[in-house]
Amino acid sequence: MKRLIGILVVLGASIAMVVVPMAQGQSSGSDQRITPRQLTAKTTPSHARRFPYRYTTRGRLFPGNSFRGVCQPKSTSKYCIPGTQCNAAQPYCIPVGPPASSCRGKVAVRFKAGKNTISLRRAKLRGNCTYLSRVTLRNFRRLRTGHGRLRVSVEFLGNAVQKPKAGPVRFVRYGRGHGRR
Repeated sequence: MKRLIGILVVLGASIAMVVVPMAQGQSSGSDQRITPRQLTAKTTPSHARRFPYRYTTRGRLFPGNSFRGVCQPKSTSKYCIPGTQCNAAQPYCIPVGPPASSCRGKVAVRFKAGKNTISLRRAKLRGNCTYLSRVTLRNFRRLRTGHGRLRVSVEFLGNAVQKPKAGPVRFVRYGRGHGRR
Protein backbone atom coordinates (compact mmCIF):
# COMPACT_ATOMS: atom_id res chain seq x y z
CA MET A 1 0.00 0.00 0.00
CA LYS A 2 1.35 3.40 -0.95
CA ARG A 3 1.45 5.99 1.84
CA LEU A 4 0.92 9.65 1.13
CA ILE A 5 2.00 12.87 2.85
CA GLY A 6 -0.25 15.92 2.68
CA ILE A 7 1.31 19.37 2.33
CA LEU A 8 -0.71 22.55 2.61
CA VAL A 9 0.35 25.13 0.02
CA VAL A 10 -0.77 28.77 -0.14
CA LEU A 11 -0.68 30.33 -3.60
CA GLY A 12 -1.79 33.95 -3.46
CA ALA A 13 -5.35 33.95 -2.15
CA SER A 14 -6.03 30.28 -2.88
CA ILE A 15 -5.06 27.28 -0.75
CA ALA A 16 -4.19 23.91 -2.29
CA MET A 17 -3.53 20.53 -0.69
CA VAL A 18 -0.62 18.72 -2.30
CA VAL A 19 -0.38 14.97 -1.78
CA VAL A 20 3.16 13.63 -2.12
CA PRO A 21 3.98 9.91 -2.13
CA MET A 22 6.40 8.96 0.66
CA ALA A 23 9.80 7.56 -0.15
CA GLN A 24 10.18 3.82 0.27
CA GLY A 25 11.30 2.74 3.71
CA GLN A 26 9.69 5.72 5.44
CA SER A 27 6.77 5.46 7.78
CA SER A 28 4.42 8.23 8.78
CA GLY A 29 5.90 8.36 12.31
CA SER A 30 9.56 8.08 11.30
CA ASP A 31 12.14 10.86 11.25
CA GLN A 32 11.51 12.90 8.10
CA ARG A 33 14.81 14.81 8.30
CA ILE A 34 17.43 14.63 5.56
CA THR A 35 20.88 13.08 6.00
CA PRO A 36 23.67 15.60 5.23
CA ARG A 37 26.01 14.67 2.37
CA GLN A 38 29.30 15.35 4.14
CA LEU A 39 30.94 16.98 7.15
CA THR A 40 34.54 18.08 6.70
CA ALA A 41 37.17 18.90 9.32
CA LYS A 42 40.76 20.12 9.43
CA THR A 43 42.72 20.74 12.63
CA THR A 44 45.82 22.94 12.69
CA PRO A 45 48.60 22.73 13.68
CA SER A 46 49.18 19.03 13.15
CA HIS A 47 51.90 19.18 15.86
CA ALA A 48 51.75 21.72 18.70
CA ARG A 49 55.20 21.83 20.28
CA ARG A 50 54.84 24.49 23.00
CA PHE A 51 52.67 24.42 26.10
CA PRO A 52 49.82 25.47 26.32
CA TYR A 53 48.79 23.57 23.21
CA ARG A 54 46.48 25.52 20.89
CA TYR A 55 44.45 23.95 18.07
CA THR A 56 41.92 25.30 15.58
CA THR A 57 39.40 22.98 13.95
CA ARG A 58 37.40 24.24 10.99
CA GLY A 59 35.19 22.65 8.41
CA ARG A 60 31.96 22.70 6.46
CA LEU A 61 28.65 20.88 6.46
CA PHE A 62 27.31 19.97 3.02
CA PRO A 63 23.50 19.71 3.22
CA GLY A 64 21.68 16.73 1.72
CA ASN A 65 20.47 16.71 -1.87
CA SER A 66 16.89 16.00 -0.95
CA PHE A 67 15.68 19.58 -0.85
CA ARG A 68 13.09 19.18 -3.53
CA GLY A 69 9.79 20.64 -4.56
CA VAL A 70 6.46 19.53 -5.93
CA CYS A 71 5.04 20.70 -9.24
CA GLN A 72 1.85 22.74 -8.89
CA PRO A 73 -1.03 22.90 -9.77
CA LYS A 74 -1.45 19.81 -12.03
CA SER A 75 0.79 16.84 -11.17
CA THR A 76 1.04 15.88 -7.51
CA SER A 77 3.70 13.19 -7.77
CA LYS A 78 6.40 14.87 -9.89
CA TYR A 79 9.38 16.28 -7.98
CA CYS A 80 11.33 19.33 -9.13
CA ILE A 81 14.04 21.72 -7.98
CA PRO A 82 12.56 24.76 -6.18
CA GLY A 83 12.89 27.97 -8.16
CA THR A 84 12.61 26.21 -11.53
CA GLN A 85 9.69 25.82 -13.88
CA CYS A 86 8.34 22.27 -14.21
CA ASN A 87 6.97 22.74 -17.75
CA ALA A 88 4.45 24.95 -19.55
CA ALA A 89 1.44 23.16 -18.03
CA GLN A 90 2.90 23.09 -14.50
CA PRO A 91 4.65 26.41 -13.94
CA TYR A 92 5.18 26.38 -10.17
CA CYS A 93 7.69 24.40 -8.13
CA ILE A 94 6.82 24.64 -4.44
CA PRO A 95 9.70 23.81 -2.04
CA VAL A 96 9.06 20.96 0.41
CA GLY A 97 12.01 21.57 2.75
CA PRO A 98 13.41 25.02 3.51
CA PRO A 99 17.15 25.07 2.65
CA ALA A 100 17.72 28.26 4.67
CA SER A 101 17.31 26.38 7.94
CA SER A 102 19.72 23.60 6.91
CA CYS A 103 22.80 25.62 8.01
CA ARG A 104 21.72 26.00 11.62
CA GLY A 105 22.84 23.95 14.57
CA LYS A 106 26.05 22.93 16.29
CA VAL A 107 29.07 20.76 15.59
CA ALA A 108 30.71 18.89 18.48
CA VAL A 109 34.53 18.90 18.32
CA ARG A 110 36.09 16.32 20.67
CA PHE A 111 39.78 15.84 21.58
CA LYS A 112 40.64 12.48 23.16
CA ALA A 113 43.81 11.01 24.61
CA GLY A 114 43.19 7.28 24.65
CA LYS A 115 39.72 6.79 26.14
CA ASN A 116 39.74 10.09 28.03
CA THR A 117 38.03 13.15 26.56
CA ILE A 118 40.39 16.09 26.98
CA SER A 119 38.13 18.73 25.45
CA LEU A 120 34.60 18.90 24.03
CA ARG A 121 33.49 22.10 22.30
CA ARG A 122 30.25 22.80 20.47
CA ALA A 123 30.84 25.17 17.56
CA LYS A 124 27.93 27.04 16.01
CA LEU A 125 27.27 26.65 12.29
CA ARG A 126 27.45 29.90 10.34
CA GLY A 127 25.02 30.88 7.58
CA ASN A 128 27.37 29.49 4.91
CA CYS A 129 27.48 26.09 6.71
CA THR A 130 31.03 26.52 8.03
CA TYR A 131 32.21 26.22 11.62
CA LEU A 132 35.33 27.09 13.61
CA SER A 133 36.42 25.87 17.05
CA ARG A 134 39.52 26.96 18.96
CA VAL A 135 40.80 25.04 21.95
CA THR A 136 43.72 25.67 24.29
CA LEU A 137 44.86 22.69 26.35
CA ARG A 138 46.25 24.06 29.62
CA ASN A 139 45.75 21.13 31.99
CA PHE A 140 49.00 19.17 31.71
CA ARG A 141 47.78 16.36 33.99
CA ARG A 142 44.94 15.40 31.65
CA LEU A 143 47.43 14.64 28.90
CA ARG A 144 49.40 12.32 31.24
CA THR A 145 52.63 12.53 29.22
CA GLY A 146 54.86 15.30 27.89
CA HIS A 147 54.24 14.27 24.30
CA GLY A 148 51.83 12.14 22.35
CA ARG A 149 48.90 12.29 20.01
CA LEU A 150 45.25 13.26 20.33
CA ARG A 151 42.25 11.95 18.42
CA VAL A 152 40.05 14.75 17.02
CA SER A 153 36.50 13.79 16.05
CA VAL A 154 33.66 16.02 14.82
CA GLU A 155 29.93 15.45 14.68
CA PHE A 156 27.05 17.58 13.42
CA LEU A 157 24.39 17.39 16.13
CA GLY A 158 21.41 17.80 13.78
CA ASN A 159 18.60 20.35 13.50
CA ALA A 160 14.96 20.51 12.45
CA VAL A 161 15.80 19.77 8.79
CA GLN A 162 18.86 17.48 8.89
CA LYS A 163 19.85 14.39 10.85
CA PRO A 164 23.08 14.17 12.89
CA LYS A 165 26.20 13.27 10.91
CA ALA A 166 29.63 12.13 12.08
CA GLY A 167 32.64 13.66 10.38
CA PRO A 168 36.17 12.38 9.81
CA VAL A 169 38.52 11.41 12.63
CA ARG A 170 41.92 13.11 12.58
CA PHE A 171 45.00 12.87 14.79
CA VAL A 172 47.19 15.72 16.02
CA ARG A 173 50.40 15.61 18.05
CA TYR A 174 51.55 17.59 21.07
CA GLY A 175 54.81 18.13 22.93
CA ARG A 176 58.43 18.00 21.93
CA GLY A 177 58.43 14.28 21.42
CA HIS A 178 60.50 12.39 18.89
CA GLY A 179 59.60 12.29 15.23
CA ARG A 180 57.66 9.47 13.63
CA ARG A 181 58.73 5.99 14.54
